[in-house]
Amino acid sequence: MEKTIIRLMDNFFNDKRNMIVRAKSLIELTETISKEKNKLKYLNEFFIKVDNMYSKLQGEGSFCFLKEKAINNYFYSILSICGYYAPDICLEQMNRVANIIVNNFYKDDIPNVISQEKLEEILSYLDNKYEFLEKFNPFIYSIIEYKSKNYDSLLGVRRFPDKGEFEYNIFLFDVKDNKSPVYIFFHELGHYIHSNITNGKLYIPEDIILKLKDNGINIENMEEYQKNDFFADILAIGLMYGSPYEKEDPFFKTKEKNKNLFKDIVNKLLVLRK
Repeated sequence: MEKTIIRLMDNFFNDKRNMIVRAKSLIELTETISKEKNKLKYLNEFFIKVDNMYSKLQGEGSFCFLKEKAINNYFYSILSICGYYAPDICLEQMNRVANIIVNNFYKDDIPNVISQEKLEEILSYLDNKYEFLEKFNPFIYSIIEYKSKNYDSLLGVRRFPDKGEFEYNIFLFDVKDNKSPVYIFFHELGHYIHSNITNGKLYIPEDIILKLKDNGINIENMEEYQKNDFFADILAIGLMYGSPYEKEDPFFKTKEKNKNLFKDIVNKLLVLRK
């Protein structure tokens, strides 16, 4: 059985480019370890390898990961959370996230994925306009060339309570339904800004809620996740309005006065360069 476990671990770490195949290896691995008495031993060996995988990424000093490095960063992000649990629960969680990948991710013949060059262009534009990039917690972005049935992007957040800092991971997938991958990136930047201005607490400042209400936009009765997503859209629209990326905004029915309001909110939350 030990040889089987070692082989499955090797399959997971060596087949770097195929996310689905790696997830299937992970499912088989968790099911095999679950039958062993000394689960902790094998989990420790596995997570040492996971940490080594991530250390290699950190050693590159890059803020953008592509292809197998992006997949490695995604696996680390979801697996590192599982590692906090007791062995049986840890294995259940690992199996669950691996099944999500197998059942929800797929390769598309017609990719609609943002390029690293476009991301760097957008960030250069924002850096010239606002001062927030050097003031907020840094983020890493990974471009993953797989579509997901459930989402087009994700913002992963890790908190370091002893330092009072956050680490942000923006995962950008192959976008479905002909949506703009540029807008998807701005939406995740909206979540990133929201988390930074509230120190991870994700409340919407009262003055903004009142300002929106005065303009006929009442968000008080929304569920929390809906508020957060709506606020990310507000910040994305505000960032894009009047910018070279305005044509990528899918909310073409939004009134001009509201777009001006959203732009005003962004400009007051962030510091405009002179």
